[in-house]
Amino acid sequence: MKPMHDIRIFVVTVRLGSMSQAARQLHLTPAAISAALQRLEKEVGTPLLVRSTRNLRLTSNGAVFHERCQQALALIEEGVHLIQDRERKLEGTLMISLPEDLGRNRLLPWLDTFMERHTALNLRLLFSDARTDLHRENVDAVIRYGELENSSLIAMPLVKSNPRVLCAAPDYLSRHGTPDHLEALHEHDCIPYMVGERVHDRWRLYENDKPREVRITGRRIANDGEVARHWALAGRGIIYRSRLDTAEDLASGRLIRVMPHLEGENAPLHFLVPQRRMQSPAIVELRRYLSECLTQWLNEAGFS
Repeated sequence: MKPMHDIRIFVVTVRLGSMSQAARQLHLTPAAISAALQRLEKEVGTPLLVRSTRNLRLTSNGAVFHERCQQALALIEEGVHLIQDRERKLEGTLMISLPEDLGRNRLLPWLDTFMERHTALNLRLLFSDARTDLHRENVDAVIRYGELENSSLIAMPLVKSNPRVLCAAPDYLSRHGTPDHLEALHEHDCIPYMVGERVHDRWRLYENDKPREVRITGRRIANDGEVARHWALAGRGIIYRSRLDTAEDLASGRLIRVMPHLEGENAPLHFLVPQRRMQSPAIVELRRYLSECLTQWLNEAGFS
C-alpha cells in the first residue's frame, strides 16, 4: 500500500528530524524519502514540512496530520498484532476483577462463551466494586467504572459514554409520586450505594450543563450494586445507577427513568491492565471481545 508506506516514512522522518537519517533507518535513499514526502503532500493538498539545509519542521497543517498519522499507524499495528494473536492458541490463566452487578448479570455469560472458544484458557474471576491494586494482588486486568487515577496502569475504554440515571419501579412511583425537580428527592426514599466505608449519598446531576447536587436519604444502604437494583425493582426506592446497570430494566419497563431532563454523571467503563500485560494475546482478545459484546448489547437495548 503506497499511501501507508509514505505515511510511515513521514512519521519516521518527523521523529528523526532528518531525511538522511530516515533513509538510513528505513534502508532507502534520500531521494526515495523526498519523493515519498512529495507524494504525500500532493495527496493531502498542502505542505506538511518546512525543509531547510539543517533540519525539518512541521507546518501547522503538518502537525495536525502527523498526530493523526501516528494514531493510524498505532491502530494498524494493533490490528496486525490482533490478527497474529488470533491465529495463536490462547492458553494459561487470567485473573480478572469485575464489577459485581454488571459482572454477574451481563459479563459472566459472555466470559463463559469466551472460554468455550478458547478451551486452553483458564479464568479466575473476582467480583468487587472496590478499587483493586493490580500489582499487589497480581490481577491481570480490572474492569471498573470511572476515570483512570493510577498512571502506572493502561486504561482501555470498553464503553465511553455511560451516564448515570435516576430510576424507580412503576409501583414505587404510583405509590409515592414522581419527583419532577432535584430537591423533591428529599421527600423520597432513595437507595444510596456504599463503597468501603463511604456512603455515596450526594448525587450530582446536570441541568443545562450546570452541575447540581443533592444529599439524599434512605432506609436501605448496600455495598452491592445488585442488591440496590433489586430493592429498586421491588419498589423500595429510587436509585442512581449507570445506564449499563439499568439498560435492560429500563428497556423492559421494570424501571422508569425519573427526571430525564437531567443529565447524570458519566461513568465510563474501562479495561485496566498493567503495562507489562497490555500486549498479552489473551488480554488483547478478551478486551476486543467484551467491547464488541457491550456495543451490540447496547444497540439492541436502544442505547446506541
